[in-house]
Amino acid sequence: MSAGENYTGADSLENLKEAVNYNNFLEEELMNFIAQSRTVLDFGAGNGEFARRLNSDEINVDCLEIDPNFSAALKTEGFKVFSSLSEITGTYEKIYSLNVLEHIEDDISALKTLHNLLATDGKIFIYVPAFMLLYSSFDKKIGHFRRYTKRQLSQRLKAGGFHITRAEYADSAGFFAWLTLKLIGKDGGEPNRKMIKFYDKWLFPISRFFDIFFNRIFGKNLLIIAEKA
Repeated sequence: MSAGENYTGADSLENLKEAVNYNNFLEEELMNFIAQSRTVLDFGAGNGEFARRLNSDEINVDCLEIDPNFSAALKTEGFKVFSSLSEITGTYEKIYSLNVLEHIEDDISALKTLHNLLATDGKIFIYVPAFMLLYSSFDKKIGHFRRYTKRQLSQRLKAGGFHITRAEYADSAGFFAWLTLKLIGKDGGEPNRKMIKFYDKWLFPISRFFDIFFNRIFGKNLLIIAEKA
């Protein structure tokens, strides 16, 4: 799949609405990232969960979303929405992307384009699935080409013209939960809504505590912040 093709996963986004602690964690990280910035691009906005949370009178969040249904819904809410990178003519102080880059076959080309869309001293925030060990038939089903290690994504960002300022894994307990689901779970490792709610309420807060000790080593996800070099 290239940067311009549709990807599946609308049901997964709907299920993730149940992940209150997870979403609040990402919102807090993003708020710290975009602080004192006025122009922000959500690269792969999906259903608009985070664009909606972050957009304000002080912060203008634009959206890039290739799914026509999501795109149309975002437009009705008043967001400026692009369906491809080629439509964007301006630059942004900050760009963030949550669980999107793994859907793009030529991720380095996408990163180079995002680099060009950043203003001088601009920064990018990327959050992706980690470790191919965890890659399951569910990953394949929703259009994931890969899961990343810290080294792999750092190398891709450097090839795209970025300098890494922060790189760490997130959700250490989720690493083992996802691996267990892959090995013995049903539906090719696909989590259902009840699983997500249970994990988010009871285990994700514990996982975030253990991330303090293990975020340099492993986790279900990877978070990287880089600046335009």
